[in-house]
This record gives sequence, C-alpha cells and structure tokens, in this order.
Amino acid sequence: MIEREVKLLVDPGVDLPPPDQLVHDLGDWTLEEVDQRASYYDSADLRLTRADVSLRYRSDDGWTVKLPQSRKRQSFVRAEHHFPCDSGSPPAAAADLVRAWIRSEPL
Repeated sequence: MIEREVKLLVDPGVDLPPPDQLVHDLGDWTLEEVDQRASYYDSADLRLTRADVSLRYRSDDGWTVKLPQSRKRQSFVRAEHHFPCDSGSPPAAAADLVRAWIRSEPL
C-alpha cells in the first residue's frame, strides 16, 4: 500500500469548514471514536526516525513498517507493509525491512 501525506499550513485565525465539508469526495471516513494503543520501535539513536522510516505495533492493526519513497516540499510518499501479528517483539519480516537502517543496533 502507498501512503501519501501532505502537510498544509493555515494562517492563524483562519476559520476552517466543518470536517464533513473538508473530506467531501475523499473516500470513506467516519467521526466514530476508535480506541487504539500504538507502540513505535526504533534504535536508541533514533536511526529509523531520522530516515523517515517507522516500525509500529497498533492494537487494532498489527505491525506496520513505513518506508520512504519520495519527498517534495509538503508532500511525502511512503510504502506501507502490514504484518497481522500479535504484540511483543516485531515479526522477523518487519525487522528485516528496517535492517538497512538499524544495522546491528537492537530495536
């Protein structure tokens, strides 16, 4: 899966329209609250964070690795890899994806 993220800045004092107008025609969305617990993993010196890579366990989603593909100004594209495993240690396949960044450092 590809994640496309765009960060937009708005001047202070600008009144934004309600959420249902902001996301109109952008696909499925909900205002329903979801209880999630997320844990992010990295090396002690934050090698993954500094490289825009993430390794996360989320209670409702399992494990996810996000790897950068491109960055242009406010636009950021990352490839997402999902692993439907339980919490605990990261699955070997997820750890293998981030090995180039952490090398021999423990997560």
